[in-house]
Amino acid sequence: MKQPLWVGGRVPNGYWSVRANRLKYMHWLGARLGFRRPRDWYALTRRSFLDNYGGGLLATVYRHSPLVALHDLLPGHDWKPWMMRSTPQGYWQNKANRAAYMRWLGDELGFTP
Repeated sequence: MKQPLWVGGRVPNGYWSVRANRLKYMHWLGARLGFRRPRDWYALTRRSFLDNYGGGLLATVYRHSPLVALHDLLPGHDWKPWMMRSTPQGYWQNKANRAAYMRWLGDELGFTP
């Protein structure tokens, strides 16, 4: 089987600007990491990219954010940032984010208003 382009080193300029190329990488990465369900992707970290030939993609397209990568991979999925191994920097400083988490936690614990 032929190795993916990114395993060989640099990809051509503009390669990551094509969403189909990004998705090909993300599906390859998910298979490599053993991800089978959307919730498995919460284990995705910056290190996942760096250890698997995706540092350039993470830096140039996803602004160093695995969460941004997940939104690109499955844009319709309701990603919960607090379920990631690390939330985006400054995430908890936003009151709306804290409120969303508390509503979610209340639902998870079966609280009723």
